[in-house]
Amino acid sequence: MNPELFNPFWINIHHNSRIVVFIVLMLFIFPPAALFGQNIGSDRIRTEDLKMLVGNWTGLLTYLDYSSGNPFSLPVQLKVYESNSPFKLRLEEIFPNEPGANNKSRLSISKDGRFINKKPIKSRKTLSNGQLQIVAKYRQKDGNEGKMAINRMTYTIDKSEFSLKKEVQFDDSEDWITRSYYEYKRP
Repeated sequence: MNPELFNPFWINIHHNSRIVVFIVLMLFIFPPAALFGQNIGSDRIRTEDLKMLVGNWTGLLTYLDYSSGNPFSLPVQLKVYESNSPFKLRLEEIFPNEPGANNKSRLSISKDGRFINKKPIKSRKTLSNGQLQIVAKYRQKDGNEGKMAINRMTYTIDKSEFSLKKEVQFDDSEDWITRSYYEYKRP
């Protein structure tokens, strides 16, 4: 017989090593955030989220004219195309009443899903009506005076409706101002 098997010290080390192995395995199987009720990766956007946007949309842009302080609305059409990358879409905004305002741009997400158009995603959730809502927040100058503000971009998406709301909260204010709001529907 092996005398080490009868040594209480050896038994204690052997027992402790099994506990350590068990804890390490549990941390790999159930990461710490999951053990404490956090939803890992829930704030990450996926390429499938973008695919819902592909196609033609018609709608209305309402924006705040900082000079007058009044909202102004105009009709807008949006064409969304897939690109060579699953992380990017090509956008074409068409303003029928103001062709000079027509615009081409891209909508992109980072490969890890934490950024949309290089802005950090703060939340991604499914609303009670089934729509997907993505919120990005970042600091940037805004307004005619170029004051620093927190900017909040809220994307609300489903197969038949899409909206994009930009809100700002200036550093010297508690209030949020809706800077622009796009509301689209499928034609």
